[in-house]
Amino acid sequence: MGSEEAVYNAFNTLSNGGVVIQPIHEEPWSKCCATVIDKFGVCWWISI
Repeated sequence: MGSEEAVYNAFNTLSNGGVVIQPIHEEPWSKCCATVIDKFGVCWWISI
């Protein structure tokens, strides 16, 4: 099961050397989400 801690851990790992598109925030459908492009150019949407 996902947790806010898992989102923060993934965000910190993926944003290291990457580009943050949207920092961790809340949306109506997600309590904790973010969008990051990692150092290899892969775009990630992280959410719980």
